[in-house]
Amino acid sequence: MRKLIRKVNVSDASQLIELNKLSNKASHVVDDVEHVQKSLSNDTAKTVYVTEVDGELIGFVTAQITNSFCYVRPTVELTEIYMEEDF
Repeated sequence: MRKLIRKVNVSDASQLIELNKLSNKASHVVDDVEHVQKSLSNDTAKTVYVTEVDGELIGFVTAQITNSFCYVRPTVELTEIYMEEDF
């Protein structure tokens, strides 16, 4: 079993959509591959990392870098996290 944690690629969009559906269990999640690919390419404030096992995505984490009046330096906020239950 080959495990890997890495930064997301636009080619992961389809698998990421399926994981997001499992994570959110809501009818309002994005189901458009092109939309997700554009978002992954253009959103510089948010970073997505994925976990894969044998080439299949099994989880993801989304982090957002924010600047706040509360802190001297930018901070990182985890905004989404999901891992398939079997893992």
